[in-house]
Amino acid sequence: MIDYLNANFDSLESLDNIDKTLGGLDRSLLSIDEKLRESIREQAYAAENARAQLATINENSGRIIETIQGVKESAAKSEGMVQSGCAEIRRLDIAKRNITFSITSLKRLIMLIQGITYFSEACMQKRYKDAAQLIEATDDVFEYFADYVENTPEIKELKSERDRLCMNL
Repeated sequence: MIDYLNANFDSLESLDNIDKTLGGLDRSLLSIDEKLRESIREQAYAAENARAQLATINENSGRIIETIQGVKESAAKSEGMVQSGCAEIRRLDIAKRNITFSITSLKRLIMLIQGITYFSEACMQKRYKDAAQLIEATDDVFEYFADYVENTPEIKELKSERDRLCMNL
């Protein structure tokens, strides 16, 4: 500040212009005050805008969080439904295998009964070539029922009938 005064008022004659210099300084101060007020207004406006944007962001974040929670709940429900569906498919697959096994067993049982019936007819009609083929065919089918001969009376009876027919040949 002293350097400014010494530079602008280096002699007594220069003090005559002090009013003019003070007027210039007053105008500069007014201009600076106005710029400062404008800057404060702009800063206040920017702060208000920032608060509004922050409120909007918070509001949107809340909605996003709710949406994510809804998606998580839906995913959990879907996972449960998929698990249930998979378990049901496994049960149905087991049931299908059991039905397929049962159908195959019934078809072979029918083949066995028919084979023994035809074998009996071939024996009565003395068609020994046909009877020999039917012995071989019934042997093949009895291999399928090997585990059931002792525990299943019907299959045991069929085996006994076939063995009796073989003995009578």
